[in-house]
Amino acid sequence: MTDSRHLRESPPRHLNFLTKMTVLFGGAFQTMGWFFFFMGSIFTWIFVGASEVKYCFDQTDDWLNETGVVLSSEPSNFSENETRIYRILTTYEVNGETHLTKNYTTGQRYSGGEKVRVRYDGLHPENAFVNGTKRAPFNSWVAFVLVFPIIGLTFILFSLRKNLRSLKLLVNGTFTRGLLVSKTATSTRVNDRTVYQYEFSFHVGGTEHIATCKTHLAETVEDEEKEIILYDRFRPEFNVVYDAAPMPAITEHGQLAPASGRQLLRLLLPAITIGVFLYLLIYGFPFSWG
Repeated sequence: MTDSRHLRESPPRHLNFLTKMTVLFGGAFQTMGWFFFFMGSIFTWIFVGASEVKYCFDQTDDWLNETGVVLSSEPSNFSENETRIYRILTTYEVNGETHLTKNYTTGQRYSGGEKVRVRYDGLHPENAFVNGTKRAPFNSWVAFVLVFPIIGLTFILFSLRKNLRSLKLLVNGTFTRGLLVSKTATSTRVNDRTVYQYEFSFHVGGTEHIATCKTHLAETVEDEEKEIILYDRFRPEFNVVYDAAPMPAITEHGQLAPASGRQLLRLLLPAITIGVFLYLLIYGFPFSWG
């Protein structure tokens, strides 16, 4: 294919806000990152919020004992290994004052009126639990789900840094073309396609420079005799292979086109994730923990 595209628009180039956002939040790693962060955050909110993690630092060894009476034992909204988790409501008295504690068991039910041993904090008697029960539906081990939003956030921040560089060069970079000099398969796969590392050679003032990129979309950087490179004219080693980054289209007149509808879809998952996250922070989860 001939090198028909030419970026004639001189820096600094004007980009509208949405086009800038599609560059920042574009690319496979951004998509994967936001997906992991979104799903991981939901699962974290559900399971960690309904677990004993929040009680990990409570020292209960010096808590006091009191006899309590079970008011009710009802199935909760949760189950563990297909076994129903029950919610136990128990009343107990400390210094003539009546308190109520809500605890959980997996598969074990209590009878209304049954007497049980309650352990409570002497300084804060309202903090208590029935011996042999849990203070939340799930054990602390469910905190492992935190790994998913952490992985997602890592992907987001890593690719955001690269995309920010691409955006800076898109606005202020100098246009040239580079010749493919190296193509190496990596051990990474995206959508069952091998990610390749490419090296393109270009010259500035008679000096050769190398632009590198990694992509699983080989057709985007192998479809022209020479690929478009944007570089910093003061530091040519600061560069980007145009078609390997989430860049806007170049019009037949050599201008940067506004983001297309398909490119704007890149913003959907980040927008939904941020919106849901803010909603949960402000209003909490929309159903009871059991």
